[in-house]
Amino acid sequence: MAAMHFRGGTSRATGFHWEINGTEGDLVVKADQAQWWSGRLRLYGARGSDGTLTELSVPLHYERSLTQWTERTAEPSYNVVHQYALLREQITGRLAPDTDGVPDFLHAVRRHRMLEQVRDAARIGRRAAPGECW
Repeated sequence: MAAMHFRGGTSRATGFHWEINGTEGDLVVKADQAQWWSGRLRLYGARGSDGTLTELSVPLHYERSLTQWTERTAEPSYNVVHQYALLREQITGRLAPDTDGVPDFLHAVRRHRMLEQVRDAARIGRRAAPGECW
């Protein structure tokens, strides 16, 4: 369950702040601008008895296509550049289809099927194992 409020304009406090609280820990996703999809996101987490959140680094294999951009991660268009770089790798054959690439129509179909299975499981009151959904 999630509730979101997206406002226009600017904020002197937080551009984007998404807090996820779970039974085993907490995650916080932050961005300097409200348009989180076009800039660099920062991820913070704490687990178990950790008293404070610590910044979690993005594993390098997620940024493999942007080695020439590593010094420019704070720029507003960083995420967009990353998606185009992944698309380039898919088109040129350097990235196998459906391997951490740019989501496509088949990706959307799988996600919709997964969500439908989760909704069906919730409606009849049973847990759906991850293998059943995707």
